[in-house]
Amino acid sequence: MRTRGWLLIFGILSIAFWGCESLLESDTTPPVVSIQSPLSGIVVSDLVEIRVSTSDNENIKKVEFYIDDSLHHSDQDAPYIYNWNTASVSNNSQHTIRVISYDTSDNSTESQPIQVTIDNTDSYPAPVHIININYTLSELNITWEKSQISDFYNYQIFHSSSSGGSKELLGIVDNRMDTTHTITEFDPTHEMWYWILVSDSLGLSTLGSGYMVIELPPTISLIESIDFNDTVFRIRWTKSDDVDFHSYALFESSTEDMSGKTQIFSSNGSEDTQYTVEGIVGSEYRYYQVVVQDLWNLESISPIKIGSSYPKITFSSDREGNQDIYIIDINGNGVTNLSNSPEDDSRPVFSHNGSRIAFRAERDGNREIYGMNSDGSNQINLSNNSDRDENPEFSPDGSKLVFTSYRDGNNEVYIMNSDGSGQTNLSNYVGYDDDPHFSPNGYSILFYRTGDLYMMDIDGGNQRLLSANSYGGKFSPDGLKIIFSKSEGIFLMDINSGGHVEIASGTGLSNPEISPNGMMVLYTQGASDIYLMNIDGSNRSNLTHNSSYDFLPNFSSTSSLITFSSDRDGNQEIYLMNADGTAQVNVTNHSSSDKFPKFQPL
Repeated sequence: MRTRGWLLIFGILSIAFWGCESLLESDTTPPVVSIQSPLSGIVVSDLVEIRVSTSDNENIKKVEFYIDDSLHHSDQDAPYIYNWNTASVSNNSQHTIRVISYDTSDNSTESQPIQVTIDNTDSYPAPVHIININYTLSELNITWEKSQISDFYNYQIFHSSSSGGSKELLGIVDNRMDTTHTITEFDPTHEMWYWILVSDSLGLSTLGSGYMVIELPPTISLIESIDFNDTVFRIRWTKSDDVDFHSYALFESSTEDMSGKTQIFSSNGSEDTQYTVEGIVGSEYRYYQVVVQDLWNLESISPIKIGSSYPKITFSSDREGNQDIYIIDINGNGVTNLSNSPEDDSRPVFSHNGSRIAFRAERDGNREIYGMNSDGSNQINLSNNSDRDENPEFSPDGSKLVFTSYRDGNNEVYIMNSDGSGQTNLSNYVGYDDDPHFSPNGYSILFYRTGDLYMMDIDGGNQRLLSANSYGGKFSPDGLKIIFSKSEGIFLMDINSGGHVEIASGTGLSNPEISPNGMMVLYTQGASDIYLMNIDGSNRSNLTHNSSYDFLPNFSSTSSLITFSSDRDGNQEIYLMNADGTAQVNVTNHSSSDKFPKFQPL
């Protein structure tokens, strides 16, 4: 009995001992934890590494990462790190980071919180912009810049019907080197905007500039000229260089608003830029427009251009502040500034076919000879010399111009090609040479030399005196006679014999001109009146009978009309009258000074 009792007591004591030892060894020590990086208060961007230092008397079970009280990550293995992607976080926003460390006994410790500010302003990928968008009838190709970022993720192509509208994704390109995208469903006649969005591996994205595509109406083809000659209008317009050109259509109307217009020509060839309208009668107006259509059925319509078969007069006028070259129909309509220069242009003369005009220009700091088409286009400095050049006249075939120049220190007669090349001193004389005129066959030149009338060949050779103390010489239309002035009257010379006869006597008779039909002679007497007589000097008559200054008369091609300058209205105006002096009318009727009239040859 005694032995059994001791055993019972020993067992009870053993249980009590081991139970107490177990209670004494239970872990209640929490881990130690702190955030090593980032430092509190700094600005961070991109992928932020949150690095934690933690330790425990036993083992760490896990570390939880909280951002703004939201659990973002749990890490069970050292080192305890969380890479926080801030790509979706607002710039300049502040955030609180804290971590909780747990040991294997589920003891835990919360770190001291830190605060950081997010700013990804400099972290977004550089934008890429669309370089070009071109299209055909079947496809549209978008080309953009290549991204240079090392962590490239993709390109996304967007489009919208307006610059600020909702963007729709067109496609995604994953290869950084691939910078083109093609679509086949598009309508360029409606405005469409395109963008490229480039993204990096973190998800940061940048949108490039918008690129608008809209098919504009085709470039307008302007009617350059409508020339009337021998019952036809020759119409020329500018060529369309649009790659999507489809056609021209030429419309005609008898009214200036183009009402009741009819299509008279069409072509699918971009080079077809002229058309001839036949059956035009004299003194008629018709109106024209060119319509250009492209492959998208868009159209452009030219301004209305007037075709006029009325005879025309060119003249110089200061009505816009300086002297310019103008043209006007003989009925006073259609006045047009041809030269339209800020400097003075004056004394226009037509080529014999009426297609070109040469004139005196002051626009290059000195007096030059310019040329242009009869509609004012293609203006060019022909003489292009630093000294004074003036008094141009076209050769009968229009290939050359004779003129005077002071470039050699005295006034000389020069010749040049109609494009300004080949300028040659013909007279080459130490005296004063002036007032050159071509013979009708273009082989000889009349000119004035220091008080005398001379003639020479077109190359300057065979210079010979025709008449002493004479001036104002001009050829007859057939080239067989020369008319000129002397102090005592007007004389007519036979080219072959050299003999000459006085056909009008009196002082102050000047500027004689033989009519195109060779039957009449115009001239002025003094500074007041214009006279007409037959080629033999008979039937002399005063046409103007005016006390004012009437001067510079000029025949029309038909010899039936005469234009002249007059100051009878208080300023110089361009007048028109019949060849017999009747129906005198002020054509320009403007308060400015209008002078130097010349009929356009028909």
